[in-house]
Amino acid sequence: MIKVVDHSDEFLRDLIAATDAGLRAASHEGADGAAASMPGAGATKYTSPTGQVRYFGSNPGSPPGVRTNRLKGSVTNARIQPLVWGYGTNVKYGRHLEYGASTPGGQPFWKDESGNLHFAKKSSPHAARMAKTKPGRIAPHPWLRPTLTSERVNMERAFVRVASQRMAQSITARVA
Repeated sequence: MIKVVDHSDEFLRDLIAATDAGLRAASHEGADGAAASMPGAGATKYTSPTGQVRYFGSNPGSPPGVRTNRLKGSVTNARIQPLVWGYGTNVKYGRHLEYGASTPGGQPFWKDESGNLHFAKKSSPHAARMAKTKPGRIAPHPWLRPTLTSERVNMERAFVRVASQRMAQSITARVA
């Protein structure tokens, strides 16, 4: 007599877990690529003969330059829901750098003796006497979306590697 046992529910559960693990690996690869896309030399530092320091950002359309590593260090991947993983940042200005932004203007500011800008709250009692910023536009500096293209092959390889290993382990456990 031959006994046939249906393991399809277990196989499906293992397939979903393997797919989720593969997606995690792929999103991790994408996050690493996004962080690596920001060159450390992108923010040019200029020190004048008098010691005044100024930073010049990267050109519009180029990934943002790194000055503090705050954005670069914040890039991570996360599970959004079962079988949906993503990568990005929780730093507010990350979105403005990626897509560009409008600045409303009207922000009170002053310059100190070194020429550094300092911003004040609009509710400050001295705000009425201070100069105000003008409305403007921050040009996009895409750094996240381009990694979907540049890291696609690495993300696919990471997915296949991890999902295949998980399924191989599952099949080996069922056969044994």
